[in-house]
Amino acid sequence: MNDIVRFQVEDKIITGSDILNAIDNVLEHVRETGDLSVAENALKSLMGIEKVSGVAIAKLLSGLHKWWDDTNQDTLTNDTFDDWIYSVSDQFNSTYIDRCISIYQKQESGTFSERIMSRPIKDQQAIAGHLDQDYTLNKAQWRELERATSNAEVLAILREAKGKQPRKSALLLVLERDGSINGYKEGKKYFVGYLNLKEAATEETIEKAINRIVKNTGIQIK
Repeated sequence: MNDIVRFQVEDKIITGSDILNAIDNVLEHVRETGDLSVAENALKSLMGIEKVSGVAIAKLLSGLHKWWDDTNQDTLTNDTFDDWIYSVSDQFNSTYIDRCISIYQKQESGTFSERIMSRPIKDQQAIAGHLDQDYTLNKAQWRELERATSNAEVLAILREAKGKQPRKSALLLVLERDGSINGYKEGKKYFVGYLNLKEAATEETIEKAINRIVKNTGIQIK
């Protein structure tokens, strides 16, 4: 099962089993010698890989998405970029893909400072999502985000920032009690769609689907 994880570096293929066997060797070394320096280096390396891999995925998805659009792959393959990604891995969803692309665009444009870019990918996703919903951050809030010590702290800062009114140009999505979804922009109301709240009360699958939509799109519930 661990051999499903495969990563090629030049001519060498590293599998999940290779990594886990290396950890076994580290643990054996500690048991035999009591020397924790090897374990410390292993932890730092694994944490570094985890941080870089998230950014690498964002860069790869952003570059692929641009290439897909530039070469008109939708027409050539009769497939969307998202559908192609889904065929590669079922661990992706449209929100994750959009956030990854958004993260890398904000890195390239200079919206994210070096300290924000050094934060875990989960934090960068939350900040990108906040900005994509047309909420703003002042200088003090950016500094707080740079200094935050955990994802929970990042989310708390963003919640506080959302307590202020968004820009007038912001598009707000609101789920009404009857299940209708309305968009509000510059004082105007637009009907967007409808969620089946009535059957969600008795059908678990519908309830889960609606919860996922609400969670991933930032829809406000009235």
